[in-house]
Amino acid sequence: MERRQIEISTTPFYHPILPLLCDSAIAKVALPHLTLPKKKFAHPEDAISQVEQAVKYHQERFGRPPEGMWPSEGSVSEEIIPIIAKAGIKWIATDEEILARSLAKGHALQPAELYRPYLIEKEGQTLNIIFRNHRLSDLVGFVYSGWKGEEAAHDLIAHLHHIRESLPEIGGPYLVSLALDGENAWEYYQSNGVEFFNALYPKLSKDPLLKTITIGQFIKENPPTQKLPQLFPGSWINHNFKIWIGHEEDNLAWDYLAHARDLLTRVKPEDWDEELKKKMAIAWQELFIAEGSDWCWWFGDDHF
Repeated sequence: MERRQIEISTTPFYHPILPLLCDSAIAKVALPHLTLPKKKFAHPEDAISQVEQAVKYHQERFGRPPEGMWPSEGSVSEEIIPIIAKAGIKWIATDEEILARSLAKGHALQPAELYRPYLIEKEGQTLNIIFRNHRLSDLVGFVYSGWKGEEAAHDLIAHLHHIRESLPEIGGPYLVSLALDGENAWEYYQSNGVEFFNALYPKLSKDPLLKTITIGQFIKENPPTQKLPQLFPGSWINHNFKIWIGHEEDNLAWDYLAHARDLLTRVKPEDWDEELKKKMAIAWQELFIAEGSDWCWWFGDDHF
């Protein structure tokens, strides 16, 4: 990190789906016929806490605040923009399908549209936002693990050259972003991906037409000027939130979460003694843990 070879980003502390914390009804934008929980969950203050705890933890561990954030599961909505920006975050990332729907419904992305950062503004707060190449990210995450490292690296480089050839000369420089969950990839690669990395990194370093760069550095050198007219609410999985809300099991979990939170708020701070303060601090952290996305990942018929 000190040599600027890598940039360490963060994510909301207990990995919640921030847009659903702010307003569970946002799920109906992508899926209008989705059945929502009986009780609406709308607590942007919890989203603020999840982001602030992440920034504080990052500062304590690395001696500096993070500039970038990967919203859990690439989940975005316009309401989370000021929350993240006010925490000092400079950029976030999500999936190209979100960009396509943000620009226009059913819009087929042109290469020059995808391979650049954008600005998104809400309530006077501005964030830089990048969008990953969905296909290349999935090749690294799910396909190349079954290939020999040299062949996989050669294929990825070839894809990057093809992308470069598809881009207009005017309007660059361009940024190709790959984003994936590490546990979906490296544990399935031979030697945890070392063979693939040892083949890929020299090819990237020696290629005169490709340059590796951190997202933060790219944005500093090439500040985006194009603003998104809107930000479509969704995740990097099918540009919606269906995995975490809508099924009867997911909805029951959200109702339990809302009920537990309501019980906590009934205990007024003016009634707290020192012992109760300690207990309430623990209880609130347990609630924030329960807001994590992986509980509802397993509920419903999406996963088992």
